[in-house]
Amino acid sequence: MADETQTAPAVKPVQVPVQVRYVHPPVRVDNQTRRSDADALEGSAVKVLSGEHENQIGVFTKVLEHGDDGYPTRILLRFQDATYSHEFGSEDYSNVRPVNHPGYPTID
Repeated sequence: MADETQTAPAVKPVQVPVQVRYVHPPVRVDNQTRRSDADALEGSAVKVLSGEHENQIGVFTKVLEHGDDGYPTRILLRFQDATYSHEFGSEDYSNVRPVNHPGYPTID
């Protein structure tokens, strides 16, 4: 009888590059962590620059989403209308500016 066993060809290991993406933990923006005067603080009054709530002033209530750098990307705002009922809306963090800061909108 002939030898019917065959050996498998040698398998070469393949190097697969691994991309590691570091995601920072969430940052609570305060006087120590703000990147510039344009960063709104949680709990402060902000003015919306464009979009559905353009030129309205609301209160930055809480952070809904964080970016890879840990800073907010989407926030929840509370608006007050003429009947004093409170409406909530979400906005991009880059679309709001704090009020009552030099060079930024003021509450009239």
